[in-house]
Amino acid sequence: MNTISYSNNPVLKIGSNLFTDIRLQDKSKFYTGASLDILYRSKSLGSAIILTGQNFKLSDLPECLCQISFGKNQQSVKTMLYRFYPSISEETIFSFLVIEWQYRNIQYQEVLLQEWWLQQRESQGASRQSALWP
Repeated sequence: MNTISYSNNPVLKIGSNLFTDIRLQDKSKFYTGASLDILYRSKSLGSAIILTGQNFKLSDLPECLCQISFGKNQQSVKTMLYRFYPSISEETIFSFLVIEWQYRNIQYQEVLLQEWWLQQRESQGASRQSALWP
């Protein structure tokens, strides 16, 4: 089984039943039906399969895929991809993947959700509270 690793989860995408990702094209690893072990900060969150995918050149990276996968605009995502893969060019082929959980390690998924909510509170100011919610 192949592995996809994450070090952060700013848009809580790996908390959803289906999630997306953009990865450097690797036909031996990223294909419809491929099983993946999903790691977050070196801990296994569970296993998933690739439902579908689409390849594209970096120069053709759609804005909507950037927003869906990372919650960032196209230029920010390109900057991130150049940082992750220093030898790429605008002609490099990437894969947009749609991934579905098959098994989840609930304990780590709960921690992931708690971390995400903590980040949201911090980004909005810890003192901001609703009259209806604690």
